[in-house]
Amino acid sequence: MKKQQTPDLFIGRDEELQWLKQAWSDVKSGQPRFCVLRGHSGFGKTKIVQKFYSWLSSDDNEDPDRYWPDTLMQDGNNLRVNPRREDFGPAVAIPWLWWGLRWTTPDERNRAEIQNCAFIDNLHHLQPHRDSLNRHAKQMLRAQKATLEVAASIAELASFGLVGTLKSLYELGGLYAEERRAQQEESLSIEQRGALAIEQQIEVIYDFFHGLLSSRQADQSVLPAILVLDDAQWIDPLSLQLVKRLFGAAQAGQWPLLIIATHWEQEWNLAAETGDTLPGLFQTFAKQAQYACQIKDIDRLAGLQQLLDMAFPGLSKAQRQFLCDRL
Repeated sequence: MKKQQTPDLFIGRDEELQWLKQAWSDVKSGQPRFCVLRGHSGFGKTKIVQKFYSWLSSDDNEDPDRYWPDTLMQDGNNLRVNPRREDFGPAVAIPWLWWGLRWTTPDERNRAEIQNCAFIDNLHHLQPHRDSLNRHAKQMLRAQKATLEVAASIAELASFGLVGTLKSLYELGGLYAEERRAQQEESLSIEQRGALAIEQQIEVIYDFFHGLLSSRQADQSVLPAILVLDDAQWIDPLSLQLVKRLFGAAQAGQWPLLIIATHWEQEWNLAAETGDTLPGLFQTFAKQAQYACQIKDIDRLAGLQQLLDMAFPGLSKAQRQFLCDRL
């Protein structure tokens, strides 16, 4: 007899799912949201994010043309936060942008040798959206709802010409004058040039989101975005600074940006008063706009009684409670 597969089993998290749905509704009306799923390892935080994506990608109102493939939960991978490139079908209009970033336990030796940034390391997850983002930029131009520079920044990132030429970098934001750059690079060490390249790429990523989210002239000129920061207790400093800059700009400009972070509870409590951590950044934003920043604590036993009923349908109420109390 073939063993039944249940990768889509989702029990006891309806409250958290409704919470994210409400945040998304707020975001689409121009109210950015920073949502944190907090709990111990293995409590199902990433699964909630996957289920939220599944709802978004399969709902007729949220994704009417089925641009986003509902595949995050299909193979039972409880760590996947982006659909795979091969999961996408024929090109249709993109209704919103989803970008998941995930951190793993940092290797101290590698961290000491190179300066990393998860946003740069995960740019390949934007590759499937290159053509759709370019079309979106062209639509903005045709409707005269964006400047050439904004559209160019979207197209440039979407085609992954991040630091191809000095001219393109100069046009994307004028981070440095061309003459000053040439003089600087003559005296820079290899390490310094590497750091400068990373800084330039981060600036382009910021410009990309600015162009995508900041125009408020009409609904058609804005593409709402969802950033997922999974296992953010290990977030790198450069990514943290970019998150700070993005959400700060989102609050000031009412960008349709939803940030969803998952974080271990104990590490959150230890770092909550530290400014250079995600909890510290969250607390700073929460003081400025409390409703925009929300935390949902994940209970390990949520849905356990339902699971017991499925596995052992003959249990009495007292027996079920007995097992729950000891798990």
